[in-house]
Amino acid sequence: MSRISVKSEMPAPADEVFDVLHDYDHRQEWDPVMRNTRLTGGQREAKLGAKRHSRVAYQLGNLEVDEEYVTFHPGELAALRMLNHPGFLESFGSCTRHKNTPGGSVAIYSANFHTKPKWLRPVMEPLASAWLMFEARRHLSSLAKEVQRRQGQPFGALPVMPVLP
Repeated sequence: MSRISVKSEMPAPADEVFDVLHDYDHRQEWDPVMRNTRLTGGQREAKLGAKRHSRVAYQLGNLEVDEEYVTFHPGELAALRMLNHPGFLESFGSCTRHKNTPGGSVAIYSANFHTKPKWLRPVMEPLASAWLMFEARRHLSSLAKEVQRRQGQPFGALPVMPVLP
């Protein structure tokens, strides 16, 4: 199983950043990665057991992804597991941790995955890791900018860095 992790400083406390991330009424306005993301099954808010459907945009096309929240601790941690197997993904799970810091907070996005077909994993998983790292950085950078926008702050570059094993 391959794993990636990316950490980014956020310009607000963890609970505020968590709320922006899980605001599905406005997510597609700021998130360049998750297109047309919505909760399914009549859910009105993200919570443990809630399911969502997303169109993940990338350079080669779109992936239609169905996921379920398997952990949900507001202001701290949310984890999802993929329910379907779109495109090159055999399995996928992700989480975002939020931790307060003196200047705001830090968001740490991590994902575990396997690609398919199995015989191509030695080639596919390093490529998928590079792609997911790129998209995770873009996602967290856009999240920080959206938090700044909602606070009425000018946009400034906040560091986004890979978390090394």
